Amino acid sequence: MAIPSLPFMIFQAALLSFLASSSAPQECNVSPKETPPGAAMGTGLLQTKPAALALEKTGFEESMLKAMGKLEEELKDLKAKDTGLVEELAELKNEDAGLKEVPTMPHGRPDLPGIFAQHQNASERRSSCKKPTGSPLASLVGGNISDASEQKAKKVEGVFHIFPGKKCRGSPFTVDRDASCDGFTGLSVEQCQKKCADSAKAPNCPQKTCGGAVSFESGWCHLWEECSESELVDSSPATAIIPKAGCPRGEVKLFDFQPAGATQSCCKQACAGCAYFSGNACQRCAGGFILREGQCTACTSSGGWLSVDGKSCMQLAAGDCSDEKVRGQSSNEACCQCGGGVVTPTPFSYPNSRWSLDSNIVLKPEPRTALRYTVDSKCELAAHNLTMDSSTGEISYMAGRAKNQAIPKPFMPQETGQTPASSVTLLFHDDSEEKLPLTTGSGWSKFELGCAPEVSWLSIVASTGALRYAAPSGATGGVSVADDILFGQDGAVCVVTAWQTHKKHQTTFVAIRPRPWPTLQYDLDAVAVSVGEDLHPLNPRPHKEQGLMKPWAFSMACDVSGAASSTRFTYDRILNMGLLDGHPILDISPDGAITVAPARTLSELFDALSVSGSQRKVETTLTIVVQDTVCWVPQNIKGTGLPHASADTEAKCRSQCRADETCANYKFEGQCMRYDARSDGNPVTVVAKVTNCTNEGTCMKVTHSEWYLAGTYCPLGRDAVLGGIVYLREHVTQQDMVYLREGSSGGCGANEWALMAPSSADFIDKALGLFELRGTRHACISSSSLEHSLSWCATKALAWIEEQEEDEEGQPALVLDDPGTAQPADFWLHPCDCAPDAWGADLPVDAQMYEQLPVAWRGVGHGAILLWVRD
Repeated sequence: MAIPSLPFMIFQAALLSFLASSSAPQECNVSPKETPPGAAMGTGLLQTKPAALALEKTGFEESMLKAMGKLEEELKDLKAKDTGLVEELAELKNEDAGLKEVPTMPHGRPDLPGIFAQHQNASERRSSCKKPTGSPLASLVGGNISDASEQKAKKVEGVFHIFPGKKCRGSPFTVDRDASCDGFTGLSVEQCQKKCADSAKAPNCPQKTCGGAVSFESGWCHLWEECSESELVDSSPATAIIPKAGCPRGEVKLFDFQPAGATQSCCKQACAGCAYFSGNACQRCAGGFILREGQCTACTSSGGWLSVDGKSCMQLAAGDCSDEKVRGQSSNEACCQCGGGVVTPTPFSYPNSRWSLDSNIVLKPEPRTALRYTVDSKCELAAHNLTMDSSTGEISYMAGRAKNQAIPKPFMPQETGQTPASSVTLLFHDDSEEKLPLTTGSGWSKFELGCAPEVSWLSIVASTGALRYAAPSGATGGVSVADDILFGQDGAVCVVTAWQTHKKHQTTFVAIRPRPWPTLQYDLDAVAVSVGEDLHPLNPRPHKEQGLMKPWAFSMACDVSGAASSTRFTYDRILNMGLLDGHPILDISPDGAITVAPARTLSELFDALSVSGSQRKVETTLTIVVQDTVCWVPQNIKGTGLPHASADTEAKCRSQCRADETCANYKFEGQCMRYDARSDGNPVTVVAKVTNCTNEGTCMKVTHSEWYLAGTYCPLGRDAVLGGIVYLREHVTQQDMVYLREGSSGGCGANEWALMAPSSADFIDKALGLFELRGTRHACISSSSLEHSLSWCATKALAWIEEQEEDEEGQPALVLDDPGTAQPADFWLHPCDCAPDAWGADLPVDAQMYEQLPVAWRGVGHGAILLWVRD
């Protein structure tokens, strides 16, 4: 009897982590009328697996009431913390902050783009007027994307300005009728934006960096190298799309997370819960929000509700909504798209700003969507001549009242000669940051700084009191006085003293140098689970390095296969739950643990599937890759340089070198210089550009004390069983070839690489990804002994060995030389010989290859040194 096979569904998840530098609890309950904004955030109460089960068993409303009750208890326990002056903390500046080398993927991690680390803007406001709310949703407040998460295939792209009725001046580089180059067709504005974000190559068009795009009503999309907002021209059927580094002041950054990546946009108002904003309207709401009356409203359908036909709320069409009761609720009562569900207030926050005592204060909620704002008894705005507009939420000085000239003791308790009871926390990210003191009056001088523990990256300007950050050169410090997110990071408790008119003053603050996790890794790549089964949580691997900032919030996007084409995965950011057509399937805890627990109601989806196919039921694949397609490698060359005046910073110098196909090397020391390698040039250390910098397309340069182990190792293929790329250093004789692979699969420790000799027992099938290497392990080397190698000639990734095997005819055992050959054409070397040292770098020696040879090797025979002599 035939064994029936089970239907299956596979969904590939792209998990995104957000890292913030602070999220201090606050106690001024400024909120819309309905409920405190902290309740809308969930605060970790509604997103866990027990909560998902509660939704099924007791109904969403009861679960929500319990969560609200617990939230109120938490709010009662919050202690009022009086602090000093309001400090504005710095933003994490990691957009275009310099690209890093491709991180080494751990054993068992498929090298497929999918997971991105997002570093939330670091900010914290400490004052007596605080609000108990969690950090706003990432889709509402935005954040900076770490350069470590930039990659070609799936990356979080830069923000774009959209200008309807405008187009870029000049001609696009995607138009060349003679070459049949005519841009892209059949694209929406959003799709055209993604083409520009990827600097996509149009058919028969050149590959260039997109500086702007224009989408036409006809569906055509063209790309420009340069497009400035000030030079746009009117064109009614066109929409100009210009990339930019961030959002204008007063606007917030939105993220539309999809399995293929994320798109960013900016908006001023009416963007709460919006994922993608364009054309002065929200085009798509984020997970957990639904479009009502022109705005995205936080709404959750009743958990576990099914219609008579077994459809969940998400599966219902608009025409299916009715008053028919099913288990006590109708679709009009249970489902958000039918006008029901549980609506919660949209989370909001106030911008983190600072003022001197006599300056004007104006604070507006971001985003502003509520119709009414209220305060609680702990918010003593009136005590400081401040008030709030209940209809707009704007905080400002009372009309006719004087501005504060001093801070009363209840606001900032401090006795003579003592520091404030609560210290301000300042964040320092790079050497462009500078913190100026907030002072009253004039005559300040003799600023001095003292920190414990001692830190090498912070100094003070004695005349102005400006705090400056420099790259660490010694002690990094460490603090435990900050909140949980910043706990244990590099930092110190510092005291600044200064004199004003013969009187000495001092203040205390906490200085922190935040360093977000460079990668996000889980123990397993894939899990299999049955409907109704609970798996053990998948926990993110903590980093062993001390002082790193852990993620604080997570989001997810998934592709679904094996089910009906209409089946969709959504991630509810209010509940922190993953839903498959409205059925709970997983949740993510505040610490990033993923609990896969498909609800039993999910079986309704399987009923519609064919019984033929794979035995696998449900598989969720987490892919973790953070890489760029261009690497920057320090190299020592002989060359000549030309200045590039338009680039006044290293970031601009590198960016322009990236965009210019003729730029191979650059150096920045006060000015931008581009270098070409020349044998008659001067020795110089440059940063070389390595294109196609992927694991499959980039060779590795190994440094080792044993000459026969050092050299260039190029990718042989990806191991489908053990994971990772296997590299090979070619040689004329097979026994002198050496394999390179990650240490965990080669018998070495973590963060090490194994150098292995070939063996007659080896079995390699590159097509199937099988690399069974049984040879002797020469050595285990650390990752610091490897760097990306420059390719001096174009090769096809993962195919160069086959080509070489087909083209090589071997070397003759006996070489006959014609003594009648005229000079200087009479040169020949055996493959196992090197050019005599007396020849130097001049002809017939290839000067470029000569520069790449270690000094100790020059003039010494070490085996196969090819391409030295030009014949």
